[in-house]
Amino acid sequence: TSVEDQATADARIPHLLATPAAVRFVSAEPLLGAVDLTTVAMNTPDEADDPCRENVLRPHEGWPALDWIIVGGESGAGARPMHPDWARSLRDQCQAAGVPFFFKQWGAWAAIKDDGGSWIDEWRVRADGTMGADGAPMQPVGKSAAGRLLDGRTWDDMPGGSR
Repeated sequence: TSVEDQATADARIPHLLATPAAVRFVSAEPLLGAVDLTTVAMNTPDEADDPCRENVLRPHEGWPALDWIIVGGESGAGARPMHPDWARSLRDQCQAAGVPFFFKQWGAWAAIKDDGGSWIDEWRVRADGTMGADGAPMQPVGKSAAGRLLDGRTWDDMPGGSR
């Protein structure tokens, strides 16, 4: 299933886990906000007032775990940036749980090393997705130029290995 942020993760992942499947994976693309897979709201519509928060990267009572997480940014005209910490957080959550992580692409925006120089606020992405002087320096460079390195390496994990 596709998720873009925590709200879509909370809404869609419980349906995915309830579906019989050989491999259950989340495609977090375009990733437009932070997602914490260790606190997904596992509720049904009749339990909406009191959701149970679960770590969907590990099997738990009555639910299987997710088998694979794919992360990618948005590309094309009008693409919005993906904050580097959103991708790092999902990678770190997967590593902690032994779940394969695949970083597909940055999208149209690239994380740029902040050399302390002057950046226009419109190219600094805050952790909440808004733009401002206190955000991470990013630049719209196009999908090909942005590439798919996350913290200096590719992440091509695939499901099927041991956890």
